[in-house]
Amino acid sequence: MKSMFIKGLTGLLLLFSMFVNRSYGQLTITDTGNCINHVLHATITGTMPLPSGITVDDGYSGVFPIGFTFNFYGAPQTQCVIGSNGMISFSLGLAGGYCPWPISAALLGNASAYNSICGPWCDILLSAGGSITYSTAGVAPNRKFAVTWCGSRMFSCTAQWTTSQIILYEGSNNIEVHTAHKDICAWNSGRAITGVQNAAGTLATVAPGRDWTPSWSVLGAPEAWRFTPGAGTYTVSSIPYAPMPYATSGIYWYDSTTGAYLGSGPFLTVSPTVPTTYMAAALGC
Repeated sequence: MKSMFIKGLTGLLLLFSMFVNRSYGQLTITDTGNCINHVLHATITGTMPLPSGITVDDGYSGVFPIGFTFNFYGAPQTQCVIGSNGMISFSLGLAGGYCPWPISAALLGNASAYNSICGPWCDILLSAGGSITYSTAGVAPNRKFAVTWCGSRMFSCTAQWTTSQIILYEGSNNIEVHTAHKDICAWNSGRAITGVQNAAGTLATVAPGRDWTPSWSVLGAPEAWRFTPGAGTYTVSSIPYAPMPYATSGIYWYDSTTGAYLGSGPFLTVSPTVPTTYMAAALGC
């Protein structure tokens, strides 16, 4: 299966690939029909996003509840602050303060990103366009906290943008960073980092090729990384791109082989005469 996205004038259409009776990412498809007429039913595990309230350049939000206890480098966290420049921090004293934009060193030991998740950390100018939202979705003990930077414009390069989502998972304490698009802006040498760092700056894990140099982009095909906690540190692995869509999203159906549009709504009735793979799509950012 392969996840895809389509650019739209007002955002991105995030497509999540499915097989019958299969769950992938945040959409689940079940077959409620019979051997002749298959009634496919798609359900969404999505977000009801709330505005971050960030209105200034290079700023942190107020303190937000995660909605569950999340362990970060072994420390239990129930609240966080969101940085306009693509960061989540568990240092609550940063609330309403300055979110650094200069990236002049690797993540490990970088005092500008202590106790933080970078997803990706880069210089964003929200007043030029885009939004930052957050939400908690799901039911205990499997809730998810998500922060989304949607079409957030780059500082000094306001025709360029970043769209990404950080997801925190209850129970497993996994962290995922899903990036649909990230341009390289000549400002700040195009620096950006996707990774995690502890409160002391003594431990950090960065996605391969996603530290401060060389400059990197995400264009044409989205990417996603999972940071899995271990014995005091994290491992990182590439995963299918599957951010959380909106809970109120419309659902669209396609033949995943031909790309043919088949209809919309939560149900689709099909009568294939040969093995066929179907794909459901839900609007995200």
